[in-house]
Amino acid sequence: MLGKNVFIGLGLILVLLSGSIVHAEITAEPLKTATALRTNEHIKIDGNLSEKSWEKALPITGFRQIEPYEGEPITEKTVVKVLYDNEALYVGWWCYDSEPDKIIRQLTRRDRWTASDEVHVRIDSHHDHQTAYYFAVNAAGVIRDVLIYNNMWDDDSWDAVWEANTKTHEWGWSAEYKIPFSALRFTSTDEYTWGFDVSRRIARKEEYARWQFVPRSEATGVHRYGHLVNIKGIEPPAQVEILLDNDELNIDFRGIYTFKKNLTLQWYTQFYISAGDFDNYYTLENENEFTPVDTAVYTVDISSSRNDYNYKSLNLNLILRWEYRPGSVLYAVWTNSRNGRDPTGDFEFSISNSLAISKTF
Repeated sequence: MLGKNVFIGLGLILVLLSGSIVHAEITAEPLKTATALRTNEHIKIDGNLSEKSWEKALPITGFRQIEPYEGEPITEKTVVKVLYDNEALYVGWWCYDSEPDKIIRQLTRRDRWTASDEVHVRIDSHHDHQTAYYFAVNAAGVIRDVLIYNNMWDDDSWDAVWEANTKTHEWGWSAEYKIPFSALRFTSTDEYTWGFDVSRRIARKEEYARWQFVPRSEATGVHRYGHLVNIKGIEPPAQVEILLDNDELNIDFRGIYTFKKNLTLQWYTQFYISAGDFDNYYTLENENEFTPVDTAVYTVDISSSRNDYNYKSLNLNLILRWEYRPGSVLYAVWTNSRNGRDPTGDFEFSISNSLAISKTF
């Protein structure tokens, strides 16, 4: 009888232990803090990270996986450092890899996502826990940027003026960012604390890891970023950008009006136009067939204007922020988006408007 009771007791213990293992919760980390280092050294954006200032900067480590093994440490060593001067913020990446010959690098146009190894930087420079700027570069040096607003909404048509370069090494690859302060929005103060997060994707492993870990079961967004501190003695520059790229024109205007300390109006305007005119555009009529070049007979279609394009867009965001009591903020976000594709160049737009109201506690 005693033996039977002992057997039943051990069984219950094993069931309880197994249940606790199965239902172990993965929880978010407390907000982390990264420290930027002021530099007087010229930082060349070549991906080499060879300047002395990089050696002195404090490392950012401790990445944890979102995918595939949630909560586990990143499988490849990753180190990030942050520098700044009066002009820009600099972010350096050391992406170690145990199999550097398997790093995936794919070339494409700016703002096009590919299944490549890449790194990402997110900055909430106004520190309103609602608005942020996302900067990514893949191992081939292709950059992407996104404006994040209303905590989780994004606008991938936003293009800032910034630089990044990458370098391949026998130990992995490195990346080097220069983000001018003109690409960010912030109000003047003696010392800044910004929302900040960084992440890395290792494509061949389908692995994605972040510094400020938040589990998939919890709401994420700008309000869950860590902090970047020790930025002092800088002033927000005039928020006007003009970007010319071949047949593309991009003009950004940003600003903020402070009614009083707890009530501000932020605005962001972006005008973009892209045009192309093709003369003598050739296509192969039997494009689905393949024969040796010396015996192939192709017919050619010459098009005069059907491949011309003229795209333009105008985006406007207004964000009213009211901190009606300490720690409680009400946001009203108005978005106006206009775009047109008329190949004649006439400025006729389709128009959409939206208004969203949210609050944090």
